[in-house]
Amino acid sequence: MCRWTAALCALLILSVSARADEAPKADLIIHNARVLTVDAKFTIAQAVAVRQDKIQAVGDDRSVLALKGPETKVIDAGGKVLMPGLYDSHTHPVGAATSEAIRPIPVLRSLKDVFDAIRERAKTTPEGEWIALYYAFPTRLDEARFPTKEELDRVAPKHPVLYHAGPAGIVNSMALKVSGITKDTRNPTNGVIVKDPVTGEPTGMLRSAYGVLKGVGREEASLEQSKKVEAVKKLFAMYNERGLTSVADRNAGRDALDLYLGLKKAGELTVRVNVARSFGTGGTREEVARRFDALPGKDGLGGPTGVGDEMVRIGPIKMFLDGGMLNGTAYMRKPWPKGDTYQITEDDYRGLLFIQPEQLRMVVEEGAKRKWQ
Repeated sequence: MCRWTAALCALLILSVSARADEAPKADLIIHNARVLTVDAKFTIAQAVAVRQDKIQAVGDDRSVLALKGPETKVIDAGGKVLMPGLYDSHTHPVGAATSEAIRPIPVLRSLKDVFDAIRERAKTTPEGEWIALYYAFPTRLDEARFPTKEELDRVAPKHPVLYHAGPAGIVNSMALKVSGITKDTRNPTNGVIVKDPVTGEPTGMLRSAYGVLKGVGREEASLEQSKKVEAVKKLFAMYNERGLTSVADRNAGRDALDLYLGLKKAGELTVRVNVARSFGTGGTREEVARRFDALPGKDGLGGPTGVGDEMVRIGPIKMFLDGGMLNGTAYMRKPWPKGDTYQITEDDYRGLLFIQPEQLRMVVEEGAKRKWQ
């Protein structure tokens, strides 16, 4: 009986060895790791084998190392954690990278930090020139509110100042003056110049109304292309350091798409990018149809949804239906509460709506005809 058992065990070992020998060899093996499989049981494995950019096997060191061949790259993780890559589903890589390359956004935790940052800028900015502080969302501050026009006046009385928080922002008195904004200035299309309910004078708060400002511009537009590419590569390296392997660019023009494609062609793209193409919502059905037809471009790489590969893929179109939650401009079912956080004084203010349902329906119909999400 023992002889038969030993014989069967020997045959089993030979069979397993034969299967390992017959299996295609891995391109990469990472072993001696704590592999978080994130399966239904959250199994912790030891090793992973990769072949042709796909996971070939997950298991213990012995079984996975059996897939090693003469060309296999082997990495000893030294007991470190190996986990699936993270996916950030809402980013703006080109804008973020170029903005940081020109003028890094300071860490702002309080209104004092905001005022200190503006004072520092005022020391090196000629009088009368703009000081703009971008992406400074008030809900991230200890005080959880926008600064007031008067506070910005005290900090930089000789400079026009813009405190930008996405669709909404606030400016000081100098900014209103140089832009010619008074109580008689009309609201722009889809925007609001907020005015004091008693005096009618502008409070400095602008909701989707930056177009009324004169002389303020985005500095990153002046960054030359080679430096912009390097800035994006640096940002993607930072993503990788923090475990991000995939991102979605949620408002990409053709220039951003071409930048990603250029990095991929050069073998320098280190994250997968799902590209949401920018798309305006206005116009007649014929005008919308023409814009959709132009999106793919002559090379066909710009759309529709699904065009591309696992590294650069065209995702949905990006439209602005309303404002944003972080600045008090999102369109709500019920009015926003009054208060200092977003400087809301109106009784019936529900936010900003940029497109009517019938227009949205028409845009969706034309996009669906052309296989866009």
